[in-house]
Amino acid sequence: MPRDASNSITVTVFDRRVNLPACRDPVMRDRVFRQLDLTAEYMPPWFMENAARFCSLAAVEALKLQTAHQDVDVNSIKIAIFNAATLGLMLGPTMGHGYLVPFLINKGKPQQRRIVQLIVGYKGYIELAFKSDWLAGLTTELVLKEDKFRRWNSIGGTQIEHELALGRKEVWPNVLASYCMYRTKAGYTNIVIVQRDELQRLKSRQKNVWDSDPIPMSLKTPVRRAAKLWQLTRELGGATCMDNCVEAGIEQPALEQFEFPEESSAIPLVDGELSPIERKFNGERFILGAEEEFEHCGTVAEVGMVLARRTSEVPSGFDQGLIDDAIDYLAILAKSRSEQLGEQ
Repeated sequence: MPRDASNSITVTVFDRRVNLPACRDPVMRDRVFRQLDLTAEYMPPWFMENAARFCSLAAVEALKLQTAHQDVDVNSIKIAIFNAATLGLMLGPTMGHGYLVPFLINKGKPQQRRIVQLIVGYKGYIELAFKSDWLAGLTTELVLKEDKFRRWNSIGGTQIEHELALGRKEVWPNVLASYCMYRTKAGYTNIVIVQRDELQRLKSRQKNVWDSDPIPMSLKTPVRRAAKLWQLTRELGGATCMDNCVEAGIEQPALEQFEFPEESSAIPLVDGELSPIERKFNGERFILGAEEEFEHCGTVAEVGMVLARRTSEVPSGFDQGLIDDAIDYLAILAKSRSEQLGEQ
């Protein structure tokens, strides 16, 4: 596609001048970047050092979207780019941290429109985990039909043996499972395995993302589930919120609009101070409070805000085994309330 170099622009981010590439539709590009607030105080130190590269990559991805989808909501592009900057994720396939993906919401209704959501890649989750200075190592891999795979349990927990076949073809029909192995700096190790039937269920729920990128999404699924057991930093909490909004079918809020816990101890690995009754009470109280808060939401945007904040507030009284169920239930509540508001 020919480009006119004369329509390139320069924006200022943290007192740095950033040159954005020329494009076919400079009006749309200017609407996104000249009004994009990337100078706010909540931007991480990472962004201050990588502003030029981030903006250039984001501009390329935004322009690809606008070329493919003329009806895309420009404001949703701004929110997605802002959230990626806030979390410290580079956009596009070069780094694989995050992607701008179009979604059609309120399909078949008068409010139907096409928006852009931030999809955090599995490399993005890994990047955020290592930035927290908590992980010592992590591996994520596919189990394919031609591989030799064995799983067993011992006193040390789940164990696996995986022999990768030579010439293996990483295509969706060959995928049997995916897994994530990680080790913390404190010496804790764990393995999260997701079998094909569960991957298939997720694929049927998010067709546009899974149909275009089934292998990266298969690799991401066990990483994301493992992340729910990691120390909850602001960035990891935000990444989970972005995914939950997509699964619930609602727009992602701008991350500036709510606060994450300052401490990373919201989901402890071991909680020996509470009795089973106290843990159950804490969990039920948290869910009842969330149900009441969703019920009082008057707009879909408010639903997204509550979902994002509640996801980051999983109480310390929860057992590890309840974390997945709690976060999934929050997404169900958000989707149900969004559908109710859409019908009003």
